[in-house]
Amino acid sequence: MEKLSDEDYPFRKQLHECIGSALGKMGPETFLSILPLNLKAGNLSEANVWLLPILKQYTVGARLRFYIEALLGMVGYIKQESRKFELEGRKFSSRSADALVYSLWSLLPSFCNYPSDTAECYKDLEKVLCNALSEEPALRGIICSSFQILIHQNKLILEGGADVVADEVSISTKRAVACYTEKVASDNLSVFRSSSCRMLSVLSKVFKESAIDSGGSLQTTIGQFASISEKAVVTKIFTSTMVELLKFTQRASKVENIQNSMQIDSSSDETSLSLARARLIDLAASFLPGLGVQEIDVLFTAVVRALTDVDGLIQKKAYKVLSVMLKNSDSLISRKLEELLKLMIEVLLSFHFSAKCHRLDCLYCLIVHVSKDDSEERRCEIIGSFLTEIILALKEAALERLLINFSVGVLFSLLKVAALIPCGFEILVSTSVTPLLSQLYILILIGNHSSQANKKTRNRAYEILVQIGHSCGDERMGGKKENLLQFFNMVAGGLAGETPHMISAAVKGLARLAYEFSDLISTAFSVLPSTFLLLQRKNREIIKANLWLVKVLVAKSQAESLQSHLRSLVEGLLKWQDDTKNHFKAKVKHLLEMLVKKCGIDAVKAVMPEEHMKLLTNIRTIKERRERKVAANSETGSYHSKATTSRLSKWNHTKIFSDSEEETSDAEYMDVEMASGRRSMLSSSLKSKATSLRSVLET
Repeated sequence: MEKLSDEDYPFRKQLHECIGSALGKMGPETFLSILPLNLKAGNLSEANVWLLPILKQYTVGARLRFYIEALLGMVGYIKQESRKFELEGRKFSSRSADALVYSLWSLLPSFCNYPSDTAECYKDLEKVLCNALSEEPALRGIICSSFQILIHQNKLILEGGADVVADEVSISTKRAVACYTEKVASDNLSVFRSSSCRMLSVLSKVFKESAIDSGGSLQTTIGQFASISEKAVVTKIFTSTMVELLKFTQRASKVENIQNSMQIDSSSDETSLSLARARLIDLAASFLPGLGVQEIDVLFTAVVRALTDVDGLIQKKAYKVLSVMLKNSDSLISRKLEELLKLMIEVLLSFHFSAKCHRLDCLYCLIVHVSKDDSEERRCEIIGSFLTEIILALKEAALERLLINFSVGVLFSLLKVAALIPCGFEILVSTSVTPLLSQLYILILIGNHSSQANKKTRNRAYEILVQIGHSCGDERMGGKKENLLQFFNMVAGGLAGETPHMISAAVKGLARLAYEFSDLISTAFSVLPSTFLLLQRKNREIIKANLWLVKVLVAKSQAESLQSHLRSLVEGLLKWQDDTKNHFKAKVKHLLEMLVKKCGIDAVKAVMPEEHMKLLTNIRTIKERRERKVAANSETGSYHSKATTSRLSKWNHTKIFSDSEEETSDAEYMDVEMASGRRSMLSSSLKSKATSLRSVLET
């Protein structure tokens, strides 16, 4: 049945679940004695490799000894087969054998899931894994994941976290957990602890030699071992790491001085030193779970110095490590609060843009800490010191987006002109024009790369704004509602900013807070008249941000509460609707449609100025047309239409805070199919030319 196609056998999933249940009941050892993998078959294609995913998913509470002897024992044989296939020129068979080796290794985390003989077999397993860590980089993620599972599960037992087993957990998992008493977990951790010095040394060496640490698996594993190791062991390795970091820092300083005094280009040496220092900073931070107060202060001192380093990569690592330290140690903030507050202000003008996201994390930790301060004056003073920086980060990707839009606009304008004149495309790619096109193409690539990085910073700024709001208003975190309102008003203070950039960022912040906290809706409505006054500047950024705020308030408010603000909303939107570009007119129309849907056509009509009644009539016509279309689809039993209607009626958080210039709902409410079709035809006519142009620029 496994050899049948999915079309011929549609119940494959149910078959695998059935086999998996049997595997969980009898264990992999007994199961494979009945239905073997058959890896030593003369032809590897005859092996039951389809069992490997089932083993990976359903194995729990198995013996590590069985895995070491029966499964890892086959790795050497299959590797020999792979080499033999390669010598014979059978490359596909060789690659299939290599894939099978990796699949056998990928079973290791499953066999480390509450194994029954951890203490007895760990030493033997450790030898194999240490060799594989050093010699086979592709397996490091699997091995690190296995170590993390072993340590975490045993720590969880001792902490009492495994007492409550979720209902959805399988019976085999519950049975395996039941066998893990506190004595078993304690014995297992004692075995791990006895070899932690060797493991930390091996992992540290591998980490320093690795070009990358995918997913931070090595760092996390080092942290897990540090958390269970003797303090003297961790301190010794940590100290040697810090000494090595100091030596590399001194070397980097000498190289910089030589480069400045003699104007010698030593960029390659500088880059290698920068990467080495960055790795050592990450490695030192990995030991944090096992460090004492004295060692943490040593790391803190090194990080503080790195914050003022001229190297952007070192600054980024320093901010990242500092944010981790502040998140995991409230006592550190208490001891170093004044120094940290002063430091964050002093390094503000010199920090590298790549470190901005991690700097925001540091500011968040400080603000959350001081938000619990009983002194209202001190709390407002400290939060106000950094709030402007967080608010401005909400607009982080704006400049890069303008750069991309400008470059793309110029390119497409040139392509349009070339399409209209004889031999236009040949002229466009001539030697005299190509340098300009190349520069525009490079600007697009640079802008796109920066935009992606800044988008992450902007999203993090939104998250931090919300998290600060929760820390201020959540009673479980020591906050209260008055603090939340005070924080909202502090954000609203940004409306008094001198630049459209600051004002629009503040409005976005208000919109995000109002979306998250229903208690702030009425307060946000009281701010709305002030934001409407700012529209007199007729600035695109301010208009767009105000539309976001109105959209949030309309979406989050109940119809009853909207009634009292309906007149001011409609008048505020329509007052400047005639003066804005078509793009914003469509958005205003969309907001009016939302009001009609929430409050009813009659309520909106009652407050609609006479000169705008045609717009309301158009909205009602489109609404009736849509209702007729939905009714017709329901009569014909169109399940697709029902599903689509359901998705459109659901409020989409991403749409509200998206920077995209287009909204799918605009197309739904307006007759733009013809315009869309014309744009598609134009795009198609230019697509082949754009592809050719890109190939010319890249050669």
